[in-house]
Amino acid sequence: MTSRQRIASAQNSGNLAERPDGIGDIDVVRACGAVAVSMPLGVSLWRLKYGGDGRELAAVFEGLADKARRKGYDGDVAALVARVVRHWIDDVCHPCKGRGYELIAGTPMLSDVACAGCKGKGRVELQDADEAARWLQDTIASLERQVAAAIMRKLSDEIDLML
Repeated sequence: MTSRQRIASAQNSGNLAERPDGIGDIDVVRACGAVAVSMPLGVSLWRLKYGGDGRELAAVFEGLADKARRKGYDGDVAALVARVVRHWIDDVCHPCKGRGYELIAGTPMLSDVACAGCKGKGRVELQDADEAARWLQDTIASLERQVAAAIMRKLSDEIDLML
């Protein structure tokens, strides 16, 4: 299980019991909460996309719109944020289902032919992305990386305490 899957799973867990033998979902939730104090927008992004928590949409929208305004974007901020966030939430290539390769006809196996839709990336690019949209995409990606690293540092500290 990847760290992204582990965090998303913990955020939706019904089992928040302490685990004396390792890191439990409650430890992951605590780490997310601690990180949210200093990086609320980043954690909201994670909860929205990977945790499937639609209640975070308003916080994400407002936070990103504020960043765009502070950056000096003078266009329609609401439209920019809506377009980029909509794409960010669902950027998987639908023809290949994010695999990057075509299926061998009549089988569930992948071929060695890259998907024509995404050129083997498994993700699709935002159509007609201007400089502001690319900046916002980079900002979201940066926030995602920073939050993941901060959560993993918190969990690492937790592991050290257990040893």
